Amino acid sequence: MKCKLAGLNASTLAQHIVTAECWQLWLQIWRQAFDQIIVAVLIFQLLMIGLVGLKKAPIQAGCLIPLPFITVIFRQALLTAQSAYSDYQIRYTSGQA
Repeated sequence: MKCKLAGLNASTLAQHIVTAECWQLWLQIWRQAFDQIIVAVLIFQLLMIGLVGLKKAPIQAGCLIPLPFITVIFRQALLTAQSAYSDYQIRYTSGQA
């Protein structure tokens, strides 16, 4: 049975369970892809800090230092919000809301 990403108005319990399982599957895939993107962004930011530092621009390199920390805080905040939403969505689609 295909996962339905929109129109979550299933009428039987079996369809509710399949929909909940599909949401869990998509959330796992999304988390992996999101983590890979965040790691790539962090590597890029650290390389840019080093590159700007090598170009004898210490003020500009100093301004870039907070970026990796802001990126990690953004990741934590987004995953926390996404986790709360997914818990609600799974309860809603399985008829427990």
